[in-house]
Amino acid sequence: MKTLLSPLIIGNNNLVSSLLFPSEPSKRPLPLIAPDICPQWFSDRHSEVFGWLPPLGVHRLTNCLVIANGMVINEGGELVYSPDIVSPFWTKKLDRYSIETIKTKEIISCDNDIIYVRLANPGFKVYGHWLLDILPSLWLFKYFCSTQSFDMDFKFVLQEGTPGWAIDIISDYFGICRDMIIYFDEANQILSIKNLIIPSYLRVSPAISPRFNDFVNDLLYVSLMNKATVTNNQTKFPKKFFILRGNGAINRKTTLDNQDSLLEILKQFGIVPFYPESLSFSDQIALFSQAELIIGEFGSALHNAVFSPDSTSVVVLANSFMNWTQSAISALRGQRLQYIKPETEQKVNSLQSYVYNIDDIRINIETVLTARSS
Repeated sequence: MKTLLSPLIIGNNNLVSSLLFPSEPSKRPLPLIAPDICPQWFSDRHSEVFGWLPPLGVHRLTNCLVIANGMVINEGGELVYSPDIVSPFWTKKLDRYSIETIKTKEIISCDNDIIYVRLANPGFKVYGHWLLDILPSLWLFKYFCSTQSFDMDFKFVLQEGTPGWAIDIISDYFGICRDMIIYFDEANQILSIKNLIIPSYLRVSPAISPRFNDFVNDLLYVSLMNKATVTNNQTKFPKKFFILRGNGAINRKTTLDNQDSLLEILKQFGIVPFYPESLSFSDQIALFSQAELIIGEFGSALHNAVFSPDSTSVVVLANSFMNWTQSAISALRGQRLQYIKPETEQKVNSLQSYVYNIDDIRINIETVLTARSS
């Protein structure tokens, strides 16, 4: 490894790429279900969610360092960047990867006879990032392996503190045993790796690759073919439900202040409250795959609509601080979407609280149900 450049700069000259899919556009979202009762700027931003995906595949690198957030430094001392493997958001925070900070950390030398696959990600504790970034990139790597033969073993790089539910998912759906994972303490350690593979993400914000549908279909197939409980449980899951958010979310930063009043209104429409986080991953897939109407606060749990068909209607309890990921998911899956603006928003310490006007909720639900029946 050469001496690190100072200040740290971006480069990708050492990447050897095996491209699997060409550059292509994301799908465009359908119009909101009822744009006339939604703030115009919501409708405008929703319709603007579109972009071109770069070519996607796997990138191979030799003699490199894996540092915090799964960032990689190449042999020339440059921070490796390609839009399909690093979010542009993180390139704006290069001060987090200063040479002085990196030099204070312990370097762990990895086995030269093993190929390591980077799964480490800035959002490794957040379900939504696993669903939309890490798992699809792992799927792409597995797809790549089906076209190649290797004479070396693989290990997968993750940060210490990766949630147990995430490890269960990659074990159940991708056959990755715990002894195939190497963890590192990103606050204090750096991995020195001779052979590294970095699979593309299938989401380059705000666009989601149409190939993401292949990933979804494969997970649906595995669930329905190999998880007997899913088929049985589909009969007991509601088809119209409201996503409740419990206290299990990591670093939860929002609260719905008038949730009880909201639940009373939804009950009148036969909409059932449900805690998806109380279910196994396979049962969450079952719940969302047969949904007709989903209502919920913007966030990771609602992103499970990626498993829902194009006949599903999704109502988002929106806020002023959200991004437009749900619009991208609706575009990918061909779903109709509706946003409801909060009546009040208030930040107390680090917790953002919301109140939604009950009449607005009633009008929006009536409109969505009418649209579904027409």
